[in-house]
Amino acid sequence: MNRKTLTQLVIYILPLLLLSSLFIPTVHSVPPITQNTIIVDINGNGDYTNIQEAINNALATDVIEIKEGIYDENNLLIDKKITITGEDPSKTIIDCSGETGFILDTTHIELNNLKIANAGEYSIRVTEESDSCTISNCIIDKYEADTGIYIGASSVVVSNCNVSGFDSTGIGINVPKSNNIIEGCTIQGFDIGIMVLRNARDNKILDCNIINNQAGIDFRINANDNVVSECNIYSNTKGIYTWQSSNYNLIYKNNFWDNDRNALDESNNSWDNGEQGNYWDDYEGIDEDNDGIGDTPYSIFGENKDRYPIMTMLLPDVITLPTNIKQTTSMSDSSPSFTWTPSVYSKEIKGYYVKIDENKETFIGSKTSWTSPTNVSDGAHAFYIRAETTDNTSSRYATLVFYVYSSVNASLVDSDTDGIPDIEEDGLGHLNFPLLGARKSLSMGYSTENLIARPNLS
Repeated sequence: MNRKTLTQLVIYILPLLLLSSLFIPTVHSVPPITQNTIIVDINGNGDYTNIQEAINNALATDVIEIKEGIYDENNLLIDKKITITGEDPSKTIIDCSGETGFILDTTHIELNNLKIANAGEYSIRVTEESDSCTISNCIIDKYEADTGIYIGASSVVVSNCNVSGFDSTGIGINVPKSNNIIEGCTIQGFDIGIMVLRNARDNKILDCNIINNQAGIDFRINANDNVVSECNIYSNTKGIYTWQSSNYNLIYKNNFWDNDRNALDESNNSWDNGEQGNYWDDYEGIDEDNDGIGDTPYSIFGENKDRYPIMTMLLPDVITLPTNIKQTTSMSDSSPSFTWTPSVYSKEIKGYYVKIDENKETFIGSKTSWTSPTNVSDGAHAFYIRAETTDNTSSRYATLVFYVYSSVNASLVDSDTDGIPDIEEDGLGHLNFPLLGARKSLSMGYSTENLIARPNLS
């Protein structure tokens, strides 16, 4: 190419390059999204004293921090993509006064570190429009029938929550939708601990403790393709019940013990993953080759089988708290007695430390009952218990709120002759209880903060 031709080419191309540069979009940096923190403090040391007012004035992505205290609020509607977190789940208390607690009514809401007490129909309701919400580290005390957590959307995660019912009524967690995860939770004291129903599929129930329910987990009405794994399922009337055309659910690597009936299956489900099944306390087979798997299948009530039953309980690497704590003496007895279900750990449990209120704790060995050696004054108190292992690992405290009113012993009336004084059944009577929520369950000494460490089964 000669010089003249090259010069002409440059003359033609240069204007084209200049013209095209005018259409190249300029790249600008995107400013970060503003995320404000809003403080709610019942004592007036924050931005608001009222939770709903803080929600109403929040913007999407804001964080609402709720300080310790008792908040008498209910029907708290969250319709913005915000995070609500309590300062301490045992001390940041929402007293719902018999109404619904929280209503999650949009996507990507986070609700953390709260205690929700005395709720009516729902403690937490996730509506159908509220996919991808997260509920974590919450304590839910459900003293009436109906539901602790209702998951009406998909892709919701409920983790590390303690959901406690009373008198085997209501549902702990109700799941009528798909693709949800319930993980690391403790559900106890309900008619149905977890119910999965109405075409709900691909839900996962993992690392949970399902305790002292009429039915631990209930699959019904075409609840298909769900997974239950690495859970402790014990002291229920029925451990897991699958029926009403609920098929293709996978249930493996769980511990079943002390249930009246470990499992009932009226559909077509898998109770092992082809290599491992579950631990069953009533399995009568043997393991001649010592591979940890029973040589004969375990028969599920119905027509299904666990083909690879596990011979020894899958024990957690993290010590669980004592569960099912009960006050076994009358409220009129000033020397209260308590019982509990033992902790579980991969190594041996050395014993338990107990105390009442802020008194010095006492080591009582491996027994699972204790009577206070000294009289307790009238009023509300807290019983604390923690477990310790032979390798000096300690659990957190599990707590039971209980009441003593020995001074009214002579006037106690048992009108229905059931052995329980009327004042204990009513929970209110004419007494001035000094703590929140003097409902029937608290007056009877039911556990309100019976938190359990995540099983972490392997």
